[in-house]
Amino acid sequence: MIPVCISLKNRNVLIVGGGKVALRKAKLFLREEANITVISKMFEKEFDDLSVNCITDKYQHKYLKDMFVVYAATNSREVNLQIVHDCQQLNILCGNAHNSDESSFHSMAFLQNDLGLIAFSSYSKLPYSKPLVYEMMITLEENREKVELLEKLRPYIIQYSQNVKECYKGLYNCDIETLSSVYHDFMEGNYEKYKDLL
Repeated sequence: MIPVCISLKNRNVLIVGGGKVALRKAKLFLREEANITVISKMFEKEFDDLSVNCITDKYQHKYLKDMFVVYAATNSREVNLQIVHDCQQLNILCGNAHNSDESSFHSMAFLQNDLGLIAFSSYSKLPYSKPLVYEMMITLEENREKVELLEKLRPYIIQYSQNVKECYKGLYNCDIETLSSVYHDFMEGNYEKYKDLL
C-alpha cells in the first residue's frame, strides 16, 4: 500500500448505506467539499441536516456512473462486496465498512492543523487508534518552532543545496538557536560558511 492524500473538492462521491458509519463518512467527505450522494432504504435523522443528495433506494449499478470515490457502508457484507467488485470493474476507488482488506483504500485515523496532517493505520489491529495519533500531534506541536523555521529555510535550501534531503536532515538535527542563525545568514546572503551543509 502507498499512503496518499486525495483531494475530493468538487468530486462525486457515493456512499451506499444510511446508518451511523455512512453518516460519519458523509460528514468527513463534506469537510472536503465533495459532491455527495447517499443511497439507502433508511437514513439516520442527522442526514436531514447535511448538504448531501439522499436517494431512497437499494444499491444499483447505475449509481456508480461518474463517481470518483464510493464507500460501501450497508449492513450487508454481500452487498458491500458486490459494490467493491462493481467499482473494481470500473476502476473506481472503493472503501468497504465491513472489511478494509477488500477495499481499494483504507480509512486512517488522522488529525491535522496548520503544521500538517498526521494519519495512522494499524491495518485493523487496533479498534481505536486515535490516542496514538494525538500523541504524534503533540510531538509535532512540540517541534512547532523548528518546523516553522525549516519552512522559512525551504526556498533557500531548494535553490542552493546540491542534496536537499541530506541538507534538511542536517538542519533538522540542529537546535533552534542554530537554525535561527542559519536562517538570518541566508536572508542576508551569507551562504559561504554553509558550503559543507549545502
